[in-house]
Amino acid sequence: KSLALHFPSKNYVLLFLALPFITTFSCLSEHGQSLSSSLSVMFPHLILCVYFYLILSGVDKKDLIKIVILFALIRTSLTIIEQFTYPNVLFAFRMDKYNEYGVFIPLEMRSGFYRFLISDAYYLPMFAGFYAFSKLVENVTLKYLFVFLFCCFGLYMDQSRQIMFSFILCLTLLPLFKKNSQFLKYAFFIAIIVSVLYVYANVLFGETFLKTKDELNDDNIRVLSYTYYFTNTGSWLTTLFGNGFAGDSMFGKEVSKLEDMGLFRVDIGIVGAIHLLGYVFIATFILYYINVVRKNWKYIDSPLQLM
Repeated sequence: KSLALHFPSKNYVLLFLALPFITTFSCLSEHGQSLSSSLSVMFPHLILCVYFYLILSGVDKKDLIKIVILFALIRTSLTIIEQFTYPNVLFAFRMDKYNEYGVFIPLEMRSGFYRFLISDAYYLPMFAGFYAFSKLVENVTLKYLFVFLFCCFGLYMDQSRQIMFSFILCLTLLPLFKKNSQFLKYAFFIAIIVSVLYVYANVLFGETFLKTKDELNDDNIRVLSYTYYFTNTGSWLTTLFGNGFAGDSMFGKEVSKLEDMGLFRVDIGIVGAIHLLGYVFIATFILYYINVVRKNWKYIDSPLQLM
């Protein structure tokens, strides 16, 4: 009871850890993917076990924030370094490849930067950016100014348009989470950021705006992705618990073929999550938000509220 009181997320984290492993059985029964192949691609999911290590070890919150900021800086640094070492890179979620027809597909570039998506751990520089900005409002220091600008640059280099604009939107909403005494200070900093973005919008986001406009004028591949994955969740088992993670199997080749066509589950938010992990996982997440996040909202630090 005491543990549940101090760590209200504990039971839900257990569910978030356990539920995806059910997809190993749906992968086997519905897609013929062996348990070993499914488990091999599930290992990164075990990162959630760190939550329980932090509880048992009693890591101080300030130390944990320092660790997150350190990894955020390392991730952005690697992304910058590998811009110059490409094609020799060690850390990349996406790289050049040949599709099943032998056609070479180069690594995507945007605004002059290669998009490596290192482990897709965008939440690290996102949190570090929010935290540094909060500290800047309290007291302007070179340390937090550097962290904020460096993390912004990291997100700009290789993250999706949704992530970039979500980050900017959340920053503009941050004053709403602060006390009246800090509201004007936050509003002042937000006004500076918005002004800079407005003046240099064409330089920073011209290519992004043009791509978005072209997609709106043409058949948007994301609309096709939404339609395909929402209407093809499969059997009752895969609909409830998800189609799972594709490994080195025929299922993996099927997923790769869909991705070569531009149909990515990771690009379509909740619909992609439903296809991947099922309605049970989504319902669990909604319950977590209602029973834990909303109930403890006033005790959550503003950077975490924005995450």
